[in-house]
Amino acid sequence: MIYGKKHHSFDWGIWCMLLLFAFNWMWHYVMEGTYPFVKSFVDQHTWYVGASMVSGVFGFIFSVLFLLFRVKTRRGRILASMLTYISLGVLAFGLLEG
Repeated sequence: MIYGKKHHSFDWGIWCMLLLFAFNWMWHYVMEGTYPFVKSFVDQHTWYVGASMVSGVFGFIFSVLFLLFRVKTRRGRILASMLTYISLGVLAFGLLEG
């Protein structure tokens, strides 16, 4: 990604897909990386469900409000719809795990 940014070799659509992939794996890293700090309080299943529900709801609300009140361009709407897609996926994961 750094090479593509430096040499301007990726189109905007490719950047969207790369960022979508990166955010997906970042979320997995956060979920797995934060569990050791809270494992003395909650079990792993409850942590995954609770964190997914909270982050999914907040992400969905943020992306919809961003889409409705802040975005003016087509690229911005595409980015906001991708954020909505990611947050709904996170929310669905929490619902399926519960």
